[in-house]
Amino acid sequence: MIIVDLQHASDSLWAYCLERYEYPNVKEYSLTWQDKYKGNVNAVFALLWAQQSGVPMRALEAPKWQHLVTQTQHVLVDPIREQRKAITDKSSPYYSLLLQDELDAERRQQQHLLQYIMTLQEPSPALQSHSHFIDYIDWHCTTQLHPSRFSEGIEYVKQLASIITAAAKGSH
Repeated sequence: MIIVDLQHASDSLWAYCLERYEYPNVKEYSLTWQDKYKGNVNAVFALLWAQQSGVPMRALEAPKWQHLVTQTQHVLVDPIREQRKAITDKSSPYYSLLLQDELDAERRQQQHLLQYIMTLQEPSPALQSHSHFIDYIDWHCTTQLHPSRFSEGIEYVKQLASIITAAAKGSH
């Protein structure tokens, strides 16, 4: 699949994430990846979506990808997430509004990630078998985690990917 229409791809990625997030253990694994391993769930889902959708891409430039992920997280998502987490009364209407704002910010982050993925597209079918997801995870764990947690971090997110992939195949 070659991505031509950003809005269609954005809608497809968002639907993919919402559907996969509802499968058993995906929410828990995603939040643990985010909180314990400083991982970005949107980056994981975007790369898995591209891989599972058959988007042919040339090699992912990990530092450029990580910079994009970090910047969009810092500018779009983190300020809202921090405000939301500061509210102790989860039944508060303000909490609900911030949660919706956070989801909107995550969707905008996904659009930025998709724009970058679009720049990597190549019509060569041979490139479809390459796992940009594994490239990103290796780079993330190497640069973001203490060496003693490297293997644990990689195994954890591979398990998350396995759950998402199994869910996509209907074996959840």
